[in-house]
Amino acid sequence: CRNSIVFKGGTCLRKCYINDFRFSEDLDFTVTSPDFILDKTLLSEITTLVTERTELPLYIEHLTQLRHKDTPTGYAAIVKFWGADHSKDQAVPPPERWTTSIKIEMIQYEKLLFPVTERPVTHGYSDKLTNATDGIPCYNLQEVMAEKLRALIQRSYTAPRDYYDIWYLSRNMPDWDWLVVVTAFHEKMKFKNLEFTGVEQLINDENDRKIKAAWVNSLGHQINPAILPSYEFVKKDLTELFNKIF
Repeated sequence: CRNSIVFKGGTCLRKCYINDFRFSEDLDFTVTSPDFILDKTLLSEITTLVTERTELPLYIEHLTQLRHKDTPTGYAAIVKFWGADHSKDQAVPPPERWTTSIKIEMIQYEKLLFPVTERPVTHGYSDKLTNATDGIPCYNLQEVMAEKLRALIQRSYTAPRDYYDIWYLSRNMPDWDWLVVVTAFHEKMKFKNLEFTGVEQLINDENDRKIKAAWVNSLGHQINPAILPSYEFVKKDLTELFNKIF
């Protein structure tokens, strides 16, 4: 399993790159082996191992194979857990009544253009992690940025987190080679049969209204509202960045 998937997404950025990055509720991976299959047996083995090591009860609520036009594209799962948001001596209710869960998504239909980077897991708690967390296969940051840019065009919905992530990474991670990133962006667009026609695809009147309206509600529970930048501030920076690199 470890050699067949690569960690990516917001949780990867927070736990393996930037410990004060925004919170994320998902675990996202790209599948790199054509032989990898996520079925109930494998996922049960994983959740059982996690419970043994952490004493955290887990319950697989949902596991499905993702498809696009009858072609398998990956897997999505919802795993419920009995967390700490209850009194110490409260009896564990049936899993169907648990209210906390995490989404796991593994995408097969993706083209990686940069070498995978092995990163340690940042763990700011007193319990000790196993040595297995020392070298987690993760997306290279240039891979992250290229896919984030593509997501602005590819997604069927407007996600404020994509704009925030691009803004945050462009400001806080040094030494971006934007020519390399943009070249990778075009490669990833081509791989998904998408066409780039100009910067107006990234920020325009239609998505501008949607992002602005959803900005605080979408990001306010992932970032301390006291430090969440305004959408207008981020939009100004991104408009300058997009006009510079494209």
